[in-house]
Amino acid sequence: METYVFRNKFVIPNQSARRRLGARLLILLVLLVVIAKLALDGFALTTVCIPLILAGVLIRPGAPVLEEYALTEVSFPEGGMRILVRDLDRHDRLGRRSETYAIRKEDLQGVRYQADARKLDIVSCGRVTVEGENGGGAEKDYRKEGESCSLSLYLTEEVREPVLQRVQGLCREAPQLSAQAPHRNHPEEA
Repeated sequence: METYVFRNKFVIPNQSARRRLGARLLILLVLLVVIAKLALDGFALTTVCIPLILAGVLIRPGAPVLEEYALTEVSFPEGGMRILVRDLDRHDRLGRRSETYAIRKEDLQGVRYQADARKLDIVSCGRVTVEGENGGGAEKDYRKEGESCSLSLYLTEEVREPVLQRVQGLCREAPQLSAQAPHRNHPEEA
């Protein structure tokens, strides 16, 4: 069984930026009150400095998404694929972890490749196992839950063609996807 190893990019929503939104709105309200007081009472050192400090806090909202890179191994056991992501921090206060995606060909629900971003999107109802760096872990079987999960692989030049060929082979074997071998979104095909 061949294994393809590369550094994958993960685009993660910045949860801390979202949590701070309420605090920022409160600070904005205080800022408006201080500006109104400044207009009514005249200029004073404290009434000028406070709005400037609060404005400085409001200017730094944080990125809406974060990019994290993690070592990713993709292998193709008989009738499926296994994706192992090592040392990934999703910035969700759970710390670094390893995630293993076990996907059988019948679990595949959708596959799409975007050539301009070198991104392979996989939607499946496979099994995901998460192991924390401190020994904790969890497993979720999307088959049993009747749900699906998606994963994006940003393929490097070295692994792109062999991985795409193997995924195309899986799609041809999967009865639910036989008509949809991974669609390659090449700019020159448009």
